[in-house]
Amino acid sequence: MPINRYFLSDFVTVQRQSFFELLEKGLIEEFAKRNPITNGRKDYSFFFYPEYYILTRPEYKPHEAILKNKSYTSKLFVPVQITNKKHKQIVLKWVYIGNIPLMTKRGHFILNGAARVIVNQILRSPGIYYQQKIYENYEDNKGSKSNAQDAETGEGSSLQPVNTYKRFYCDLICMRGSWLRIEMDKEKNIWAQMKKGPKIPIYWFLLAMGLSEKVILKSIMDPQKVLGNLERNKAVPKLSKKNKKDLTIARSAMQADETRKFTGEDKKNLGIKQDFIISDSVNESNSQYDLKNEGKENSLNKINQVNFVSELSNKSVKKASSFIEEDHQKAIKTTASTSSKKQNYPYLKNTPEAWQAIYALLHSKTKNSNVSKTKDKSDQKDTKGASDTDKIQDSIIKETFGDTKFPGRLGLGPSSKGKNLTELGRQWLYNRFMNPRSYDLGKQGRIAFNKKLGLTIASHQLTLTGLDVLYATDYLIKVEKGIFNTDDIDHLKNRRVRTSGELIQIQIGVGLVRLEKFIRYNENMLEGKRKELIQKTTPSLQLKTEDNLKSDSKVSSTQNLIKRKFTIARSALRADETRESARKHSNFSSKKDISQQLKSLTSSSIINNKAFNSAIREFFGTSPLSQFMDQINPLAELTHKRRLSSMGPGGVTRDTATLAIRGIHPTHYGRICPIETPEGKNTGLVNSMTTYAMVNSSGILESPFYKVYKGQVQKNTGMYYLNAEQEEKIKLAAADLYVSPIGFLPKAMIPARIAETFTKISRSSVQYIGVSPLQMISIAASLIPFLEHDDANRALMGSNMQRQAVPLIRHERPIVGTGLEGRAVSDSGHVIQSKYSGLVTYVSAKKIIVSI
Repeated sequence: MPINRYFLSDFVTVQRQSFFELLEKGLIEEFAKRNPITNGRKDYSFFFYPEYYILTRPEYKPHEAILKNKSYTSKLFVPVQITNKKHKQIVLKWVYIGNIPLMTKRGHFILNGAARVIVNQILRSPGIYYQQKIYENYEDNKGSKSNAQDAETGEGSSLQPVNTYKRFYCDLICMRGSWLRIEMDKEKNIWAQMKKGPKIPIYWFLLAMGLSEKVILKSIMDPQKVLGNLERNKAVPKLSKKNKKDLTIARSAMQADETRKFTGEDKKNLGIKQDFIISDSVNESNSQYDLKNEGKENSLNKINQVNFVSELSNKSVKKASSFIEEDHQKAIKTTASTSSKKQNYPYLKNTPEAWQAIYALLHSKTKNSNVSKTKDKSDQKDTKGASDTDKIQDSIIKETFGDTKFPGRLGLGPSSKGKNLTELGRQWLYNRFMNPRSYDLGKQGRIAFNKKLGLTIASHQLTLTGLDVLYATDYLIKVEKGIFNTDDIDHLKNRRVRTSGELIQIQIGVGLVRLEKFIRYNENMLEGKRKELIQKTTPSLQLKTEDNLKSDSKVSSTQNLIKRKFTIARSALRADETRESARKHSNFSSKKDISQQLKSLTSSSIINNKAFNSAIREFFGTSPLSQFMDQINPLAELTHKRRLSSMGPGGVTRDTATLAIRGIHPTHYGRICPIETPEGKNTGLVNSMTTYAMVNSSGILESPFYKVYKGQVQKNTGMYYLNAEQEEKIKLAAADLYVSPIGFLPKAMIPARIAETFTKISRSSVQYIGVSPLQMISIAASLIPFLEHDDANRALMGSNMQRQAVPLIRHERPIVGTGLEGRAVSDSGHVIQSKYSGLVTYVSAKKIIVSI
C-alpha cells in the first residue's frame, strides 16, 4: 500500500491547536473558577466578565522582538464589575490583568529575544486505578532474621521467601488537589490515606463524606472488612499449638499418677494444678487471639521435659506444670501489652462524630492518645470535674491555635468545644476534597470515575463525592476477591497529554489565585482611603450645644437664662443653614470629583498586574517544561515541538523511574515512537509522537486507521482516529499488506493483531487496517531509508544524530530519500511558502512568480 503522505496533518498542529483552545475556552474557564472575588464580610465583590476579554496588538512583531531582545506578548484586558454593598455603588470598568505571551505561527514563544518551546507532558490521567503489591518475607541461613521486601524490586531474589502476601490498593487521582489512597492491609482491613498524615479507617471516612450507616453497610459487598479495623471487645488470648501439646501431655501424666500414694499436701497441690490445667483447656475454645511463636530451642526443651513427665516424681510433675503455667501467664501479659500499644478506633454512628474523630486523629501529636476518647461523653461526669473528651479537645485546640486563650475569645466555652472540633473537621474535609477551588478532578477524571465505578454523576461535578469513595471501596473488595482485575498504569488509556495550552492555563489559574489574595489584602486599605476622601470633601462643623455652654461662666440672673435660650436657637438656625449649603456644594461642585477619585481607587490600588505577571514569568523562566528551542536544523526544531516528557511537575523523576515506566508498551503502536528517545538518564522518559498521531480534546493520543468491510479497504470514507482503549476491541491488520487496485486484501490468511495477541484471520474478519508503515515511527526515524534493515540501537542513534547536523548554505536533495523530507521542511517554517498552489514561472534572488 503506498505511503499517503498527503493525508498527514501539519506537524506543528499539536502546539497551535492547544494554544487556540486556550484562547477560546481556557481563559474563560479559569476566570469562571474565581468568580466572584469577595472580602470576608462579603460587602465588596469583583465580578469578571471573561467572555468579553480583549488581547491588544503586540508591541513588537516576532522578528523585531528577536532583534531588540523583547518579548512577543499581548496585554489582557477584562471587564470587571466592582460592587460595594456598604456604600451602594456599582462600577463597571476595563481592567488590565497582565501580559500573555503569544505563540508564533511556527509554534514557539519569544521571551526576551529567545525562542522557547513548551514541551508536551504525558502523565497519569485523572481517575481511579487499582493495583497490588506482593510482599515476601525472607530468612537468612541462620534463621534468626526475617525481612519483608517488595517482590517488584527484585531484592533478595537469591533467597527463597518464607511466606508471601498481597496488598491491594487504589489511588484516586485528581488534576488539582491532594491524592487519596484506599488500601487494604494484610489483615484485610481497609484504610484511607493521603501522602501526609495518619491512616483513617474507611468507615470513618465514608461517614464523614455524608453517608449514613445503613447506606454504607448495604452498598458494600463484604461489610465486615469495612468494620474490621474498629474497636472490638477484648478477649482472653488462646494458647499456641505447642503450648496446647505441652498442657495435654502434662495433664495425661498427672492423671496416670493419680493411683499412686501421696501425702496430703502432695494431693492437695496436685489437685490445684490439675484443676488449673483443666480449666485452662476448657477456656481455650472461648479465646480469640494466638500467642506469638516462641524460639525453636525453648520449644524443644519444653517438649523434652514433658516427654519424661511419666518417669518423674510428683515434685517434678508439679514443676513441669508450674513451668507451663508461668509461660502461659507471661504470654498473656505480652499480648496485653502489645494490644494496649495499638490505637483503638471506636465505632461511630453519625457524620458529626466522624468529623470530630478525624480531626482529633489528624491533629493529635501524643503517641499514646486514644482516639476513642474523641467521642462525645458529655453525659458521663468525671470525678476530677472534666471529661476525657474535653482534655483531648483542649490539647488539640492548643496545638491548632497555639494559645489556649484564643478559643475563649471566640466564645467557645466548655460546652461548645465539641461543636468547634466538629466544625473544624468538617472544614478540613471540605477544603481537601469538596471545595472546587482547591480540588478538581477535571472532566476526564469525572468521566473515568463514572465509567469505572458505574456511576451516573453529572459531568460538571468535578469534586469528590461520598458515592465515589463508597463504590471505590466496594470495587477494591471485589478486586481482592478476584472478581475484577487490577489496572495497567502504563497502558495509554490511563495516560494523557498535557499540551502547551493546558500547561499555560494551569499557570494562569495560579496567577489568578495570587491576584485574588492581593485584592483581598488591599480591600482594607481601600476602605481607609475612601473614608479619608469623604472626610476631606464634607465640611466639618463644630457647633456649641447645651453641654458646651455649661462650661461657660455661671449665670444667675433670669436675663442670662433668656440670652442662653436665644443663643441656642441662633446656633441651631446657623447649623441648618450650613448643612444645606454643604449639601448643595457637595451635590453640584464636588460630586463628580469624588466619584472619579473613588473609581480610580478601585481600579488602580486594588487590582494590580504584578501578581499575574510574576506567575507567568515564573513558569516560562523556571519550569522544566519550558525550554530553549533547539534550532540547529529544521528537523531538530520540529522534533522539539512534538516531544513528550514524563518528567516535570506531577510526573516522575529520572532517578526514581523504573524500567516499567521507561519501557515500550504494546499500546504505543501508532502513537509513541519506539525508536527515538535520548540516551542516558532520560531514556524512555522523553519520547516523540509518531508521524500520524493526534491529541484529541481530552488529551488522549489517537492513531488513524482505514475501515475494512468484507475484505475491501474503505479509503473513501476517510480515516478513523482510535485511542488505545478502542484499538483493543478491534481486529487490526498491518499497513504494509498488498491491496488490489480496487481495494481488496489478499485471499490468504492475513496476520492481524487482536489486543496484545497476534494471529492469522481471513480477510472478511479484518475490521481495520493501518494507514501507512510510517505510522508507528516518528518523523526523525521516518527520514532513515530502509529502516527495517537496521539494528534498533543504531536506528536510535541515527534518529538522534540527524538533529545534530549543521545545515548547509546551499541545500541539496538527499541521494536516497523516503518522501517525507519536503513535508518536514515546509511544516518547520524554515522555507518560504506560497498562499496558493500553482506553477513557478520565474525565480530570481529578489522575487518568485507563481502563476495560478
